Amino acid sequence: MDKAFWDQAWQIKRLNAYQPMTHPLLMSFWPRVQAQPQTWVFVPFCGSSQDMRWLAAQGFRVLGVDVSELAQQDFVAKDPHNTVNYLYEDGFKIAYQQQISFYCGDFFHLHTKHLQGINSVYDAAALAALPEARRQRYSVHLAHLLKPGTRMLMLAHEFTQKRITPPFSVEGSEMQRLFGCNFHIECLYQGSTGKTGHREMVYLLTRKGCQI
Repeated sequence: MDKAFWDQAWQIKRLNAYQPMTHPLLMSFWPRVQAQPQTWVFVPFCGSSQDMRWLAAQGFRVLGVDVSELAQQDFVAKDPHNTVNYLYEDGFKIAYQQQISFYCGDFFHLHTKHLQGINSVYDAAALAALPEARRQRYSVHLAHLLKPGTRMLMLAHEFTQKRITPPFSVEGSEMQRLFGCNFHIECLYQGSTGKTGHREMVYLLTRKGCQI
């Protein structure tokens, strides 16, 4: 992954995924995942998203990963009253803060051993952040990491005009092409954001038996 790109993106604060408040679509549709409290939720390309704190407040344990150390620093700084402990493991700098484990490092360097306890996934920024040429690698690696039955809530965007910065447009047909072999896919929501030519989509994906 291009660490320099993500650090620069952080410096100019241009990624919509790093919003200061909990995403309303997460709050509306997370119950459809049917995750049990105290189980683990994986958040790829997490940035300093407050969505992780919302999930933790609902009683879940959260494992986020992001390649940008600036994102990790920003996330920890937003909650200065809670102790943070650091550990270096397998090339990741891990920040532990209450029920959240923030892995700073490359998503593609994660192995199944890191996600053994994961029961559900929340992707609000990962797929939308990747240009089209890199999405197949993401979908395959994600399928490799997750055990059958794991359920994932994914937020996506559709734009009528081509974009040169994230979030990028992901059409429904591409969702089928990327994930159809390894996941059952259900579209839960599609709606306008109020901006011309922009729709938000919410998908529920369930990992099938081993295929990849």
